[in-house]
Amino acid sequence: MIQEPPAVAPPRCTSLSFTPRYGEEVVGGAEDLARRTAEELASRGIEVTALSTCALDHHTWRDHYAAGATSLNGVEVIRFPAVTRLGEPKVRKAVQAVASGEPAKKKGRSSGCPAS
Repeated sequence: MIQEPPAVAPPRCTSLSFTPRYGEEVVGGAEDLARRTAEELASRGIEVTALSTCALDHHTWRDHYAAGATSLNGVEVIRFPAVTRLGEPKVRKAVQAVASGEPAKKKGRSSGCPAS
């Protein structure tokens, strides 16, 4: 008599993704690719968890989404509050200077970089 091999459960596949912002309305190439990849894996039966902040906007990093676990298109999304110092005057001034292309200055002297 031939014996059948015992049934073996298929291996459990899981995936963990981290992106600073996660959601359908999030703008950004890397964020969009991460979300679409996670959703594709989930559609193939792989358990996917995405870790992200509650932020939607990468300029302000203000919390937009609720903190905690939710599900989006088959992906478990765990969000946590975004902690940022962008509201502090010195940090905001530095960010604005970098964004405008201003050369860096140190107390009374220039950075030594030629002005463009």
